Amino acid sequence: MMNDKQLRDYVLQSGLALGIIIGVATIIKYLLGVEIFTSWWGRLLTIFLSIGGPIYHGVKWKQFKEGYLDFRHSFLVIFSVFAVSMFVSTMIDYTLYNFIDTDLAELVVEEDLKSSVALMEKVGSPEAEIDKLIKQTKDRPKDYGIVAHLQVYLVLLVIGAVIGLIGGAIIKNNAPVFDEE
Repeated sequence: MMNDKQLRDYVLQSGLALGIIIGVATIIKYLLGVEIFTSWWGRLLTIFLSIGGPIYHGVKWKQFKEGYLDFRHSFLVIFSVFAVSMFVSTMIDYTLYNFIDTDLAELVVEEDLKSSVALMEKVGSPEAEIDKLIKQTKDRPKDYGIVAHLQVYLVLLVIGAVIGLIGGAIIKNNAPVFDEE
């Protein structure tokens, strides 16, 4: 039978470690500049860590359980590691945007807008569409407070549930019902 305390400790340790890794990656991207912070490959790195990390920890837990892990526990490990790591990462982001560099939010919006405009020009979008994007971006409220971060976290939990369902289905391996002798 699975030890609940053992599972809880594993999930907390793994989630905290992964959250800190994602947070450190975010801080390194920040220190390298807003262009790197908003780059597609920087965001791809964060997505890879956010998805791959919990699945990796699900596989490790399955190995710890002698190669057998039912779907319920596969989902639970993956989703829980994701939830803990995203909470840690969200709190690091909140601290970065609201205490370390309060101008960062505006810089990120400007850099994203610059990249979007360049892409739209490259694909030949009409000038009216580009102007519309610029106006919408400048009119959008810039809220990076705790409520906005918690809303993002709740959306991430939904994404984490999907990742947990898919990952759990992939890594599950039920123990045989009958011993083969």
